[in-house]
Amino acid sequence: MRKEDCDRGTLADKAGHRDDDAPPWAGKHHARYIEADVPYHVISRIFQGRCLLVPSEELNQLIIGILGRAMEVFPSILLFAITVLSNHLHAMLQGPPDQVAAFLGFVKREISRRYGPQIGWSGTMWDEYVATALPTAESQINCLSYLLSQGVKEGLVASPLDWPGVHAAKALLSDEPMRGQWLNATAFGRALRRQRRRRSPKPVDRKRFLTSMDVRLAKIPAWSMLSDQEYRHKVAQLIDGIVRHARAERGGRRPLGAFAIRHQRRNLRRDLPKPPWWEDRRRMICWANPKAEQTREYVARYWRFQRAFREAAIELRNGRVDPVFPPGAFKPTSYCPHARSTEALGP
Repeated sequence: MRKEDCDRGTLADKAGHRDDDAPPWAGKHHARYIEADVPYHVISRIFQGRCLLVPSEELNQLIIGILGRAMEVFPSILLFAITVLSNHLHAMLQGPPDQVAAFLGFVKREISRRYGPQIGWSGTMWDEYVATALPTAESQINCLSYLLSQGVKEGLVASPLDWPGVHAAKALLSDEPMRGQWLNATAFGRALRRQRRRRSPKPVDRKRFLTSMDVRLAKIPAWSMLSDQEYRHKVAQLIDGIVRHARAERGGRRPLGAFAIRHQRRNLRRDLPKPPWWEDRRRMICWANPKAEQTREYVARYWRFQRAFREAAIELRNGRVDPVFPPGAFKPTSYCPHARSTEALGP
């Protein structure tokens, strides 16, 4: 898809919610909507845009190990690409709505729990994620190219292969999977507690509780019919185009380089560049050509879901105990207003 098509008419507001029957709340506070057979582009930012995930070999092993464990726990997830930068991550994935949310929650939670204490960070590192649908073959190819360009388009490295952190380019061009380490923290913690109770001088060997994890990226649906060799050739063509375009944009200037990236300050705050589908501070439903049939069909289903969700939410707010939410919806939290009984009030 051309950049002009991204800039004109790809917003949800321009792709379908201006219909006459659209409710007045249509452009606000959308309920999260995920379809199991549609790929999504996911972005999640580190809190305040801080560079907490400065790349290192130890962190790479940790993140890939967490990804591998997450794919074991949530086998319905197809991960097509992932790139982890210093202050945010991009992923392209597909799966049932509950599994997508749980998978992303698992990955972000475990990174915060396992890496946060090492850098003096308490609590979660992350903001909420944004998921944008890719219902057409063209949109999937464009999204894959966008993920591969991370680190290059910003002038940080000359090629995606030079990025010192976790990057999809390295895995997609290789026969080998991404390989990391998963620590069985529960068993390791029990062993440490037993050692302290027994006052044993022999230290607990942490390596005994590490498991090697492999992460294999799936083929995007648009190219699922290609052989492994043909798929790698397509990816290599995308990377070549990205490198040539970035070189021309730099105009002879050298990229920042991996050494400087590894040594940047973690508390440095950076504003994220707006994705290609961002305009007028509105979030897009689809990153796809609004005139494509698949896009129109997806947007129609999206707004049917939003209407059904809002009707059920209104019923829940009005006191109905069992309103019917649409399939795949995350039911809002309900509560009972506190009312003191006459016995509690006393005479």
